[in-house]
Amino acid sequence: MSQPLTEETTAMSQPLTEETTTTKKILIIVAGTEGDVRPATALASELERHHGAEVGVLTHTDCELAVQSAGAAFFDLGTSLSTARAHTEAGRALTAANAFNSMSRARAFMQPLVKEYAEKTSIAMEVFKPDYVVFSSLTLWTSYNAVKEAMGEVEHAKRMCVLHYMPMVPSAELYPCVGFSKVLPVRVSFICKATWSAACSAGWSLYRDPVQEALGKVAQNPADVQMQLPQILAYSPAVFTFRPGDWPENVRVVGYLSKEEPDPEVDETLEAFVAKDRGSESAKPLVFMSLGSMMSTVFSAERVQIILKAFINAASVADVRAVIQAPGMSGLAGCSMVPDDPALVPKDVFLTEKPLPHRWLFPKCKAVLCHGGAGTVHTALTMGCPVLVVPCETASDQPFWGRTITDAQIGRCVMRADQIKTGRRLGATLGEMVRDKTMKSKAEAVSDQIQNEQGLTKAADVIVTLVTGAEVEPVVEAPEDNTFQIEMPR
Repeated sequence: MSQPLTEETTAMSQPLTEETTTTKKILIIVAGTEGDVRPATALASELERHHGAEVGVLTHTDCELAVQSAGAAFFDLGTSLSTARAHTEAGRALTAANAFNSMSRARAFMQPLVKEYAEKTSIAMEVFKPDYVVFSSLTLWTSYNAVKEAMGEVEHAKRMCVLHYMPMVPSAELYPCVGFSKVLPVRVSFICKATWSAACSAGWSLYRDPVQEALGKVAQNPADVQMQLPQILAYSPAVFTFRPGDWPENVRVVGYLSKEEPDPEVDETLEAFVAKDRGSESAKPLVFMSLGSMMSTVFSAERVQIILKAFINAASVADVRAVIQAPGMSGLAGCSMVPDDPALVPKDVFLTEKPLPHRWLFPKCKAVLCHGGAGTVHTALTMGCPVLVVPCETASDQPFWGRTITDAQIGRCVMRADQIKTGRRLGATLGEMVRDKTMKSKAEAVSDQIQNEQGLTKAADVIVTLVTGAEVEPVVEAPEDNTFQIEMPR
């Protein structure tokens, strides 16, 4: 049990009653993949359990259970990008796009979703009536104007902040990490500023019309006010160490939002595969390989099959045992990969499309191959695993994380997923990584730093300070005998 988050009592350990306090209401608005939503729900749980806030999470329809499991109120933002990419005509057209039509198809895909997100933000604001709003990187663009309209022109900027999982804050010393793999060094500052300006203008050109259509009025470019808002950067400074000198004090790097979770249920066949020959001097190293939901949403069935066969061949070239996860594989027409077919899947490979317990599996692996999402990269490094990044989307932060871990010598990035053919190059790289003691040592050192960052606690504390205007110490849970009265968050 926890004390409620209030302006009067955040730093006081006194009895709290409904007559003397008012619980603060915080709305977290997050869009994207599971890797974007999971840290947000962890933050919601932290704010609820340890600070007594009443938290709502406005996110995608298929994330309702995850939000409710975190103890927060769920508000429906609409269709997720991955669902729309896989199951709409515009999404499939974007998957098949080329260099000549990619922008027009991206606009046709995104604009109906942006309109839906703006409309449903207005609904959630009316129903929940939050005291404070936390945007994710994407929802700053889709939802800022709806929140501003609900909160009022004068007060709104004092009642919102932005949560990023990457250093996506404008600077003259750092190029944008979406669409750029190499963000450093900056040799000519005005070129860097112009790049940020162009990126923000291009982004708003994609979002402006559907936002205005949803609200029925002229909308403001969120880039015009972003630097006035507090920015919480939820990545590890042990992974990306540079902080631009022109970032103001309201930009805070808090660390990765990692939450302790109960021991998961592990599939018996997976457990047996992982345990086989474990501890034996002749045992092959174990690796994990997956592109996550990107596998079935970004690529055609034919391409997925090429990638999976390349992964299997890469495991053979690297002389490792591999757990390969391919979500949505069976739903792809034309993909003939069958997990238990020995003719396609050798004995040293465990192929599945089921969700896997990363925090149980990764500590047993010598390397993790992934698409380069911030969540998977940080989870792997938290477990001391070097990471091989294979970006699926160039217009994302995936190439940036690939370059970042390469520069830090805690992983590699040698090709994009659309460049994969036979898997031999991936296999050669994996083979080097699993036997590179220096890389493993550096990954373990980063792991120690990440685990000591307490990013989730820091992020919650920052938000509490922003909401209340007072420095706050997290409240301890109540003793079993309930010797003082606590107001439970609703």
